[in-house]
Amino acid sequence: RGFVTNSKGFRDREHSVENSTGATRIIFLGDSIIAGHGIEKPEDTFSSQVEQIARTTLPETSIETFNMGVGGYETLQEVATLIDKGLKYRPNVVVIGFCLNDFWPDTGAIIYRSLLLRQQIYQSGGRSSPFTVLSEFRAFLLNHSKLVATLYLRWRATASSDTTSQGNPKRNPSGNVGRALEQFATTARNAEFMPVVVVFPAMIKLTNYPFKQSHELV
Repeated sequence: RGFVTNSKGFRDREHSVENSTGATRIIFLGDSIIAGHGIEKPEDTFSSQVEQIARTTLPETSIETFNMGVGGYETLQEVATLIDKGLKYRPNVVVIGFCLNDFWPDTGAIIYRSLLLRQQIYQSGGRSSPFTVLSEFRAFLLNHSKLVATLYLRWRATASSDTTSQGNPKRNPSGNVGRALEQFATTARNAEFMPVVVVFPAMIKLTNYPFKQSHELV
């Protein structure tokens, strides 16, 4: 089921560019976890929960959170979103909700690539190849079925002989994650905000968690 967005396309309330109340502004970037895929009420999303907790624990501090999460985005796209749409709000803190599937180019970016395929279909006059149809179907299942997404991640975790391959630079030849985080750090220095990266665990095997090395790499 879909959800309501603000005029900027994010699952959030409207925000004015001017910070007339002098609130501490926190922007949250990420994929479907930050956007709140599968969560019915906007007040239950990650960013809204942080704002509610902050108001309770820090009643003398005015906090304003921004949910700029987009389902299917990877880290480079999230940083680009910050630069293109977030910096004008002059945030004090920017949080990236990092998912380990960003190390897998064929998981975190599947939905994004499906949009590019749709564009190619449109430009070719509506003709689609079997490969395109398959990619579209795979993206649909991963975006709409938690069971399929979980099973796919489990398969990817066990298919590799190296259980920490998500964090292995050899398995990430493009270095998208490293470039994105470097750009994030540079943007933080230039725009003078505090950069924060929260790494969400892959819900595969929390006992003897196999991706500790990947967390340390980030």
